[in-house]
This record gives sequence, C-alpha cells and structure tokens, in this order.
Amino acid sequence: MNTLITGSNEKEVLQVIKTVLNSGRVDGFIVLYSKRDDEVLDYLYDNGITYVLVGKATVNPNQVIYIDNDNIQAAKEATDYLIQLGHEKIA
Repeated sequence: MNTLITGSNEKEVLQVIKTVLNSGRVDGFIVLYSKRDDEVLDYLYDNGITYVLVGKATVNPNQVIYIDNDNIQAAKEATDYLIQLGHEKIA
C-alpha cells in the first residue's frame, strides 16, 4: 500500500502520520525534505519509526538513513536531455 501524506503545516502532517501509524497499515516513511527543528522528523526519530530522508540529514546524520542528492547536477542532466530532444524553451 502506498500513501501520500501532505498538509498545510507540520502540525497537520504530524497528525496524519500519527493517524496512519495507529491504523497499523504503514511500516515506515519516505520523507522528501530535510530541515532543522522539524516536528515531523523529531517525532519519527524520537519514536523509533523507520524512515528514509531524501536530502542531507541535518540532525543525527549518523543515525538516520538518508539519500543526499545533487539538485544542480540533476537539473543540468534534465536540461541536457531536453535539449537533445530538440526543445529550446526550457524553464
């Protein structure tokens, strides 16, 4: 089962995470951002909930599974690909 969790702020996202966890239908999360002082990441870490972080771990980097990506290189490769396809107006 795949579930996408969104919210207009951290409190909403955290509430949904707690609800989903209580349902017993989720084993872990993929978090698509990384920032300091985040209620969601603190909750997941403090409660031993499995998660993978996309981006560089700013807190507990030696205890968190994370995948750091190079957005500049990724954008360059995507642009080069579009140019090879003949596109000229790329935003």
